[in-house]
Amino acid sequence: MARQTKQRSKRRATGKATSKPVAPSANLNDLRQRANQGDPAAQAKLCRALDANPAIWRRLGDLATHAQLEFVRMIAGGDFLLGESIKRRIAELRTELLGVFPTPLETLAVDRLIAARMYVEHVESQCAKAEGEIPLAKFWLARERQAHNLYHSAVRSLLLVRTLLPPAEPPPALSPNGTATKLNGNGRLAIGVNGDGSSYQRAAASTNRVNGSAKSGRRRELATA
Repeated sequence: MARQTKQRSKRRATGKATSKPVAPSANLNDLRQRANQGDPAAQAKLCRALDANPAIWRRLGDLATHAQLEFVRMIAGGDFLLGESIKRRIAELRTELLGVFPTPLETLAVDRLIAARMYVEHVESQCAKAEGEIPLAKFWLARERQAHNLYHSAVRSLLLVRTLLPPAEPPPALSPNGTATKLNGNGRLAIGVNGDGSSYQRAAASTNRVNGSAKSGRRRELATA
């Protein structure tokens, strides 16, 4: 009897040690399914979970990412390697275009530019495939013109944002000497990814040329008025 009791206790202890807690993602998926079915209690719990974890709704609610992923699916089809490679190239391109301290409007403009560029690439690939079919080729050629117009509009929007709006202020601790030293009133910090600040100097010089020409033109108009 004592031996059986000892074996039961051992099995219980082993069971407690090997039992795994339910993953939070599993709980979230369960709440999601119940909420989609119209369960008010699950919907309330899901809202509280989102309030407590902003990273979830920021990621799932990123419309630009959803649009880009749709283009990835259209371009890559079922090719996993191609799809993952496109995703990584998008992330790399986004980092290059955003820079170190982007403003919220710059982020929106860059995301739109990337989506427009992916649309252009998708349409051009379809044009190449439809070369032998005249009606289909005409359809994709019309779409190609539309895609290029959207892309050029996205480029102009990004340039306009960077010309008219001041850059975001970086934390002072990120500067090389511990101070947030600006190039000038309209320029960006003299800090690049590699520490040399060359990209920011070019951006500041471009902004100064635009602003300078606009101011001189305004002075000429006032002088002749």
